Amino acid sequence: MTLLSDRVHHELKRRLTLWEYLPGQRMGEEALAAEFGVSRTPVRDALRRLEQEGFLEDTEGWTGYRVRKPDLPRMEELYEVRLSLEQAAVRRLAAAPVDPEIDELLKAWQQPKGTALVPDPDMVHADEAFHETLARLAGNKTLYTMLCSIDEHIRVIRTNDFLTPKRISQTYRQHRGILLAVRKGDPELAVERLSAHIQESQSFVREAAARALARILARDSDLAARPESPAAAGKDR
Repeated sequence: MTLLSDRVHHELKRRLTLWEYLPGQRMGEEALAAEFGVSRTPVRDALRRLEQEGFLEDTEGWTGYRVRKPDLPRMEELYEVRLSLEQAAVRRLAAAPVDPEIDELLKAWQQPKGTALVPDPDMVHADEAFHETLARLAGNKTLYTMLCSIDEHIRVIRTNDFLTPKRISQTYRQHRGILLAVRKGDPELAVERLSAHIQESQSFVREAAARALARILARDSDLAARPESPAAAGKDR
């Protein structure tokens, strides 16, 4: 990918993560290219990547994309399945001889000292890698494959979990707590810490999504009353 495509992708992803675009809103290449001061090619590349990541969807009867509305009830179901899978994985992992990768993960999840933590929706990838590594080390290939599939479906909503320094700091601390329980060989403690970690994350993401959707619905109603506004013109009629 080009630097221009990366720049456009990063900024659009930031806005989508912060719910700055309405669900169903069209993402026109021409308008975005003019806004970013680039040609349509890097915008097209960025939009294609965002569609692959689950933020956008193809529109029917119109060339381009529109913002996808998250299916929150389905996300709740996927979180429930994810929790069960990961509980089984860490229980199995903590009961087995300590794998050398556990110590590598402990080093990787040592919170950097002297460095200010900043909101970073892309941290979701590092978080996924942590959880998927534990599942892989547990030795059940089917469980690992199922978890990876679930992560792909909930990624778009989980980016909301890394938008404050506090949440990022908690992620570092909670990951290390899980790893220390695994290294200690205590399956019940590992499951307890993992469960608290996932459930806290789920609660935070649920509340953030609910607030954002409520804000969007209120703004959508306001825009519907003012059809002359540019934003309203960008909505499907």
